[in-house]
Amino acid sequence: MNSKLYRVDPSDKTLSVVSETEFASHGIKERYDIQEWVESYPGVLGEPLLIIAKEFSYFDKTNERADLIALDKLGNIVVIELKRDDSGSDVHWQAIKYASYFRKINNNDVVNILAKYRNIERDEAETQIMKFVDIDEFEDINRSQRIILVSHRFATEVTSAVLWLLEHNIDIKCIQIVPFYDHENKSYYLTANPILPLQGAENYEICARVGGEKILLNENTDSRKNDDVTTFLRELVDTALNNITTEKPNKRSRWAGTYKDGERYYKLWYNHNPWDNHQFSYQIHVFDAPINNKLMGMKFYFNKEHASNSGLTDQQIETLENQLKQYAEDKSLEFYSDDVHVQAERLFDKIYPESSLEASTFLSELINQMTPIVEDLNEETT
Repeated sequence: MNSKLYRVDPSDKTLSVVSETEFASHGIKERYDIQEWVESYPGVLGEPLLIIAKEFSYFDKTNERADLIALDKLGNIVVIELKRDDSGSDVHWQAIKYASYFRKINNNDVVNILAKYRNIERDEAETQIMKFVDIDEFEDINRSQRIILVSHRFATEVTSAVLWLLEHNIDIKCIQIVPFYDHENKSYYLTANPILPLQGAENYEICARVGGEKILLNENTDSRKNDDVTTFLRELVDTALNNITTEKPNKRSRWAGTYKDGERYYKLWYNHNPWDNHQFSYQIHVFDAPINNKLMGMKFYFNKEHASNSGLTDQQIETLENQLKQYAEDKSLEFYSDDVHVQAERLFDKIYPESSLEASTFLSELINQMTPIVEDLNEETT
């Protein structure tokens, strides 16, 4: 046991060691104590979490129980597995199984789970979820699943597996909880620290120059609802929409979202098929670091599978792709297409304020060009 906690006596300027101990030595249980602590104060795990279930066992074909289930600020399901003093050699495997069981849980299922856990009505559960998360749409709940493992000590079998999973982009982390007992004051203390993934590097600020000022692109904060990037993109979009001659998009991001790599995004779309914020929309991306000396991209993107599921025929999808390709050639845009994804994008080497007029003008032109084409095709299917 290597962790140390010190009690400070300001009067004589001395430090006294508070000894690390074992949970088991003090009769502290995994289910009836540690689980209750985390349930009551999930922030001890180092991030805001909304607990939606405890001892969850409503899986078909198995009677296994997940310790705690939560939502993070991006609406992802978080499986929390707790161990007391030793993790055992397969806690990661338990959590992976539970995360896999949740991969097909939809947003309405999540609402039902929270409603049952808190014994509240569905409408109230949905309200609580949307008030907590920092995402645009209710439909974005449970786009992905994460894992948090919690224990006093982790077996090398577990940490080795977690490192491999992290290398393969599985969102998993280990939180070490260390108990201390102050014999002099008869008091208990607890520290909780992430040990995997390694902490530190991701907290450095990566900035882009914006009119001589710095905009933080991946600042260590839980909400970016009103930061400089969001403000810049809102103003850019508002200017563009003032110059729209076709139907204006009636759905937009509430703030600039953030991908895992720090890239920021803002999207516009319509509230009917085939439009969708992820699969069929106008998108603005502010890069975390310059890509070929470019700082921002603006594009029209659609997913062929989504377009087909929304009612467009193969011939209509091909027509849309060809017209977008022709438009990209006429305007010298970057065009990309494969079996699933199609997009035309313009890249900018400057951000605000230098690019504001140019970017907003391009966005209005892009919408004026592509929206009528999509709507004409959509009318053919109705």
